[in-house]
Amino acid sequence: MARARCAGKAHDVMALKCRGGDSPLNFAMAEYAELLPMLAKLSKARARAAWAAPWPAVRVWLELIASDCV
Repeated sequence: MARARCAGKAHDVMALKCRGGDSPLNFAMAEYAELLPMLAKLSKARARAAWAAPWPAVRVWLELIASDCV
């Protein structure tokens, strides 16, 4: 169950970054209120690179954006 939650949050973060706030999300937008300012500073290219990186790099990235999911 924890992995499914993490996967859902990771999907939401990428959707918010790449498609914007009107994207369908797995969790309420309120879950990401603290994250939105950081996402605004992150380039789409860097977000995609983090997503495409090997698992350990993605895990570190997820720790930064969803600390309750690791």
